[in-house]
Amino acid sequence: MENIIRFIQDQYTLNVSIYDVSFLERTIASRMYFSSCNSTKDYLTLLNKTPVEVNQLMESLTNSYSEFFRNPLTFSLIKQIIYPKIFDEKKSLLTPEVRIWSAGCAAGQEPYSLAILANEFITEHQLTTSFRIFATDISENQLEDARRGIYNQTDLQNTNMGYINSYFTIKGQSYSVNEKLKKNIDFSYYNLLDKDTNAPPSSVFGGFDIIMCSNVLFYYKPDIQKLILNKLNRSLNTNGFLLTGEAEIAILKRDRNFRQVVAPSTIFMKN
Repeated sequence: MENIIRFIQDQYTLNVSIYDVSFLERTIASRMYFSSCNSTKDYLTLLNKTPVEVNQLMESLTNSYSEFFRNPLTFSLIKQIIYPKIFDEKKSLLTPEVRIWSAGCAAGQEPYSLAILANEFITEHQLTTSFRIFATDISENQLEDARRGIYNQTDLQNTNMGYINSYFTIKGQSYSVNEKLKKNIDFSYYNLLDKDTNAPPSSVFGGFDIIMCSNVLFYYKPDIQKLILNKLNRSLNTNGFLLTGEAEIAILKRDRNFRQVVAPSTIFMKN
């Protein structure tokens, strides 16, 4: 395992030692299985001879599963607590805009879910407030899928038919996101481990009211988790919200920069 890590670092200047050890081992074991390698030594030989396999390994490390409204409790609280609070605070501004960062957006299910609820809230309350979602990921393949916005029925299993009829065009087994939902979302490449920036360049200055970084932190070692959380903290507005995954609640509870809003939810507020 150490030889594989060292090889990728030396030959491709890619540091895979930042990942949680068990996650890294599972990913490499999976790639070994699909490439019919019986040992890590055989797999290292394959990596040395086949640059394409290095790309496959890195894609496996950055590729994440998602679906629309993946955590129903989280999205229910966004609708009932977070959006009412954030949109109400924007009313007094001259050019009110709610700014949201979907960090680690995968194939787009998460930012589109956030956009659906924002559109519904604005329409229901007849608001003039706008919103902008900055959706980022380190996988160009995932970002391309997100921009395309075509999904299957499994992706939408937690989505009610009212939302589907309003925001999707159905063709056979495919569900295509309508342009009215896409117009408020900016998809771009961004590495959360970039030490020179606190927010994606497309957002210009950060200043987010909400950051959703769900099912990302647990892939990394504790020191990398802390680095990411410090970045998110700097990018959030005062009293801004950080939304994470269920498996990451304990990680956030250990961080003094955030406090849990409603136990046992995945929603935290900046201290």
